[in-house]
Amino acid sequence: MNAQDDQKQSFVEVAENVLQEEARILSALSTSVSGAIADAAIIMGRKDIRIIVTGVGKSGHVARKLAATLSSIGKPAYFVHATEASHGDMGMLGESDVVLALSNSGETPELSDVLHYCNTNSLQLIAVTSGANSTLARMANVAIVYPQVEEVCIIGRAPTTSTVVMMAIGDAITVCLSHILKTTDDMFGRFHPGGSLGARLKTVADVVHSGNDLPVVSADTTMHEAMITMSQSGLGITCVEDAEKRVSGIITDGDLRRAGSAVWNEVAGDVANYSPYVVSSDTYLSEALDIMNRSKVTSLVVVDASGEITGILHIHDCLRAAK
Repeated sequence: MNAQDDQKQSFVEVAENVLQEEARILSALSTSVSGAIADAAIIMGRKDIRIIVTGVGKSGHVARKLAATLSSIGKPAYFVHATEASHGDMGMLGESDVVLALSNSGETPELSDVLHYCNTNSLQLIAVTSGANSTLARMANVAIVYPQVEEVCIIGRAPTTSTVVMMAIGDAITVCLSHILKTTDDMFGRFHPGGSLGARLKTVADVVHSGNDLPVVSADTTMHEAMITMSQSGLGITCVEDAEKRVSGIITDGDLRRAGSAVWNEVAGDVANYSPYVVSSDTYLSEALDIMNRSKVTSLVVVDASGEITGILHIHDCLRAAK
């Protein structure tokens, strides 16, 4: 084993020790703070209130992330930097807001003006701190106090373990609020319209081809007319509907190739595939794409509860939505 291999092995051991130590502390933490987390969630879960999350330094970074996570589940939350609050941003705090303040020591000087404002204006204050007897904990309506932890960095100073603990407490609060809000995939999707996550939460209704220009023919339509309808749509498919406007079959460009020249002597009802794959408009795009992949098809017919055709979904629509 050369020097580089020796160095790598030593860092493997360091990494394992860090992860194991932080996991141990989180495991021990669960029973000591869960009651206070529940109390905090009940206060924060009230309707028509906003949550103002504040902190300084690394606690401020955690606070910013927590505000973003709370907003993502449908609970309005905003990060206010404690220092900036002292220079005008205090005006962002409304009379019905709940302030969630993060400070490892509970004695962060920059938080003093925020605490004073909460006290004089009767704002509910929730604290996340390791300082059980700190100013922050004493002034809070609910204090989530975690045990003082030793930072796992080499000098025991850089915020590492303490920020992991704060992050975990924030996640626990968020999940409790999700239960209060009864957060659903549909709700979550409205707050995440972009990126790969947003794409997974979009439904067929978001991208489906619909309206009067849908390629739809009746069973007795000549294949010459059906071919024109298919070409005009550019979707490589036309639907065959019955007298009640319900989808009975489809014709794809693949069907035309397989039928050969004899197809021109037929009507649509003779060529149609009468076992089309159909979905509803509220089907998630990820599910629709999975159906296409499993069935080796490139289009799905979208129907309503009565079976009436409402649109066509092409695989390219799913792929574009995922970009």
